[in-house]
Amino acid sequence: MTIGAIMEFLGAVLAGSRVAGTIRNDIIQLSEFEETPSVLMLGMLCALIGSSLFLTLATKIGLPVSTTHCIIGGIIGVELATVGANGVDWSWEGVSQVFAAWGIAPCVAGIFGTILSLFTKYGVMKSRNPLMFGLMTIPVFFGITSGILTMLVVWKGAASLDLDDWGVAPTVGTIFGVASGVALLSAIFLMPFIYFRLVKEDWKLKQ
Repeated sequence: MTIGAIMEFLGAVLAGSRVAGTIRNDIIQLSEFEETPSVLMLGMLCALIGSSLFLTLATKIGLPVSTTHCIIGGIIGVELATVGANGVDWSWEGVSQVFAAWGIAPCVAGIFGTILSLFTKYGVMKSRNPLMFGLMTIPVFFGITSGILTMLVVWKGAASLDLDDWGVAPTVGTIFGVASGVALLSAIFLMPFIYFRLVKEDWKLKQ
């Protein structure tokens, strides 16, 4: 729980500013509330309360819902109730891009999931030595995962870190550097640990 809480916080801080910026600036026309900012404040409070109640209910009955989807829907509902449909930014730079991402993201994730599943099934599980091939893929998967997470931070991460000014070379170097470092560490420490546990069956090895 502690590790999960820390990672959730770091993810929101390091990789969530772009999403927060989209929700704050690209969903509704803020110019509609220049003369009545109190209405905007009340509307945002209503959107927050409404999305929180729905998330609580969905969690209670086991529905797989997204916090981002809920708050965006709440903000759109507030805009429709206060200003009307013209107050919502329906352009590609606004909610249309968000709606498209809701449909595209599961498809892309499904494609990559299928590729990785087939690779694991035929490249590892059905190989002549599944255990050894599985051990050899550990640094690869750790490196790829770390590289992708690093890319999210340095490419689309927190705007307050001014990472947009890094340039291509430092950004690419950081991504591949972190990926290579994590892969190397997993090969040095994690692979031997799993090898002794599964191959040598040395269960006396300390945790």
